[in-house]
Amino acid sequence: MEAFKHSQLANSSFLYPFDLCWKSSTVTSVQMKIFLGAVVDGEFLTDLGEALLQKHEVLKVPVLMGITNHEFGWILPQSFAAPGWENGMNREAVLAVVNMFNPPGASFANNLIVDEYLQDAKTPEEIRDGFTEIMGDLLMTLPVVRVAGYHSDVGVPVYMYEFVYQAEIYKQNRPSFVKADHADDVGLMFSGCFWNGNIKILGNITKEDERFCRTMMSYWANFVRSGSPNGPGLVSWPPYNRQKQEYMELGPTQTVKQKLRNCLIKIIKVTANDARHPQRHTYKSDLVTSRVSSSGCKHRVTPLSLSCQNIKLQRQTCTT
Repeated sequence: MEAFKHSQLANSSFLYPFDLCWKSSTVTSVQMKIFLGAVVDGEFLTDLGEALLQKHEVLKVPVLMGITNHEFGWILPQSFAAPGWENGMNREAVLAVVNMFNPPGASFANNLIVDEYLQDAKTPEEIRDGFTEIMGDLLMTLPVVRVAGYHSDVGVPVYMYEFVYQAEIYKQNRPSFVKADHADDVGLMFSGCFWNGNIKILGNITKEDERFCRTMMSYWANFVRSGSPNGPGLVSWPPYNRQKQEYMELGPTQTVKQKLRNCLIKIIKVTANDARHPQRHTYKSDLVTSRVSSSGCKHRVTPLSLSCQNIKLQRQTCTT
């Protein structure tokens, strides 16, 4: 991590705050000021990322992308939620984190999102679980589904996945409510079960972990070689498109499914006039306002025009 921070500072001219000077700073003083955005040397983006995607101004190459089934389950909340969050939360603590990430001026819509996810949450533990769903959907699930759709529109092969496997080593070091956390897929796709050099996984690696790791390695190696993850002995992985929306569930068994967390990520276009501000700030944002329980989809919020004076949430039974 320290090496990463040094490399970020050495190679970036624009750190926040802008007057941050590398030569006069210590590692400690800049630990919370590292810019983690993407940088591609020699390339200049002529517009916002999503605008370029909408205009189909992307490289015409195959894409493999996906999520875990608990993206905000453990590692990320450690950095953004209040200490002790894993023992239970209240609504105010949840809203504080949601407000960190949604656009400025979206606080009213954020309240709607939190209310929808937490409507059945009665205990601090249930609120905590709803919190991890909200953040995972906003930060990971929705962006991945949208970007996959854009690339599919261009006509390039897109392969999407949801990683649900829980390696034994993680079960030993996390609370039982955590499923497949953010980045749990990375080590297994890069042969983590077999590392035996300067970097290796410490702990119990089971034969099942090794078997699944080989499956992940095969899919990714095939993709690097040919642009398709498919190969002999593997469950056939269909490309993603907006019509079928097929993706691969990567778990102890591999299963082709459709419409990744569809009930959970119904997008609503929100236009809100915030009467609480004198300038009556108007904003538009794509927001997630659906929820799911461990037993499956429960409600769906349909697209609505929202205002602070007249809010009506229309719920329907969610069908898959």
